[in-house]
Amino acid sequence: MKKKTIVGLIAIVAIAAAVMFAGCVEKDKAPVPTSTPIATPDPETTPPPAPTEDLLTITKDDFKRANEAIKSKNKELGAWSIPGVATFDLGQDSVQPEDVFVYTLIKYHNKRKAMPPSSVVESAIEKSLEEYDLSNWKLSAIRAFWIDYSTANFNLDELGSEDKIIESFLWYLDVKFIERQNLINKKFEAFVTAEEMRQNAMQDWTEHENKVQDREEQARLERDCYQVLWDVEWAIQKAAE
Repeated sequence: MKKKTIVGLIAIVAIAAAVMFAGCVEKDKAPVPTSTPIATPDPETTPPPAPTEDLLTITKDDFKRANEAIKSKNKELGAWSIPGVATFDLGQDSVQPEDVFVYTLIKYHNKRKAMPPSSVVESAIEKSLEEYDLSNWKLSAIRAFWIDYSTANFNLDELGSEDKIIESFLWYLDVKFIERQNLINKKFEAFVTAEEMRQNAMQDWTEHENKVQDREEQARLERDCYQVLWDVEWAIQKAAE
């Protein structure tokens, strides 16, 4: 995977994690006395406040495990083809931006043992993935997966392991590739419909051509019959002279 791509994917993680952190963690605000003046700190000497909780990070090992999961899923899927038309690979070569986003959600849930609300996830989708101009079927896959995942019953004691994260990530890949299969099916149905229309048009044209040929053949036979009658009449007249 190219370095530029990795940097872009890590940026998705940072944005998604920050949005979830802001949406899921409520910070206690201490009351500020109104009677005591507050000195303005010197920005050059005062260090920034430390966060109350570390933001979630996605490591190189996470990328490696995600790519291994994708490869294993590819072996199950293989390719799907329309004979004489096209071959579609249902899988993919490596982790994509939307996959990193979902992996971040899953890891967040496993490590924090708290489910991000749907509103927070939707906000994270808009902030993290808007620049990638994803296909509708990919966004549908994310939302369909999250509806099922966020309403599933999890044993909190089992959460947190890498195996559990990958298990859920494979679940997401199943949903994603089903959405892709549905898209291909729609394209195939459109192709079949267009092919049926073409076949019907060809059949109508063939029937029209056959009718034209039949009429021409009938007219030719009639002309031949008249020609024979004329020949007979002419021969009779000649014989009578």
